[in-house]
Amino acid sequence: MLVRGRVAVVSMAVVITACHGSTPKQAPTPKASAPAVKDTSTSLANVSLDSGRPDSVHVEQHELTHEAVKIFGDSLATAPAAAAEPTWDIDVRSFETHDRVVYFVGRFTGPSSDRFAQELARGGRYEPIIRRKLHAAGMPEDMTYLALIESGYNPHAYSSAAAVGLWQFMASTARGTGMRVDWWIDERRDPVRSTDGAIKFLGWLKDQFGSYYLAAAAYNGGAGRVSRGLKRYADEVEGESGDSAFFSMAAAGNYLRAETRDYVPKLIAAALVAKEPGKYGLKVNYLPEFDYDTVTVGPATPWRKLRVRLSRTFRI
Repeated sequence: MLVRGRVAVVSMAVVITACHGSTPKQAPTPKASAPAVKDTSTSLANVSLDSGRPDSVHVEQHELTHEAVKIFGDSLATAPAAAAEPTWDIDVRSFETHDRVVYFVGRFTGPSSDRFAQELARGGRYEPIIRRKLHAAGMPEDMTYLALIESGYNPHAYSSAAAVGLWQFMASTARGTGMRVDWWIDERRDPVRSTDGAIKFLGWLKDQFGSYYLAAAAYNGGAGRVSRGLKRYADEVEGESGDSAFFSMAAAGNYLRAETRDYVPKLIAAALVAKEPGKYGLKVNYLPEFDYDTVTVGPATPWRKLRVRLSRTFRI
């Protein structure tokens, strides 16, 4: 009985070993065998290390990574992808080292950092709308920062010169772009209508001067003054093209007002900081995008009926 027991144990060991991949010296030839399927995978997760043959068990990559981290530590964990470098569709890089640009970057990120962060946060409501409209008009989307330096993205902003709204339009200029400005309605305060007017006005100025930076200067200081300045400093501006012409004219003399000479550097500085607020230590909690619908109603329609029909609350 003792001998039989030992034989049984040996037999069991042979069977168990065979199940783990050991090949008998004289294996019987099968009557029919399916053709071997060649596995072209080179993944270590799909290769059996003890037999050299493909394993039919599929191991997910995240499981393999998890096991590797358990064994070797988190040095093998995949590092997060580096943040993409910001890009602008206006020429920022060529002028970012200009002394007035550097000055305004310092202002926005230093003494005025809290206010600038609040203005960027408010831009979360209006910037997406402005960018979509600029894109649809074939204009640089980063011209949205003109509204940032004009009003801090505040549609209710009112200046001492009676300029109003996101884009700080004077009443006569606003009417010239098709906005309604009267006792009852002032569309300069409408973020959608005023953006349409600003895009139209900037388009006219760009066509006149051939440069968005000269157009921005004219937006602030007036097209007539910029045009006369280009003629007065023709020798200094000669050979300069497009955006560089503004900086040559601004450096040539004091014909442009100080506010206008600083207008484009301020625009560039705002674009630099707004694209990378974290780089400059600013924490911005952006407001949700402004949501609106457009409806057509008959004349003399009471607001009360609109509230009921549209199930919304209007601030009058």
